[in-house]
Amino acid sequence: MTLPPKPIVRSQQNAAYQKSLDYLAERAAADDWAAVRAFKLREYNSYAKMVMDYRTRLLLAAIRQQRAPEAGQR
Repeated sequence: MTLPPKPIVRSQQNAAYQKSLDYLAERAAADDWAAVRAFKLREYNSYAKMVMDYRTRLLLAAIRQQRAPEAGQR
């Protein structure tokens, strides 16, 4: 499966968000979609929004991948 590109957090003050992005990418690469779905952040700011948007893109990619074989059967 091709995963969406992972955003890069360049701010040293917000390095924890890069760890969250890395975690999501690792779980998605391991097909651990339950962990991706369960991932939550407590705070809400522009960096948290970026992380949660990436989470959504990963889940949408997984859904598209699951539906791709179904489309070929029609």
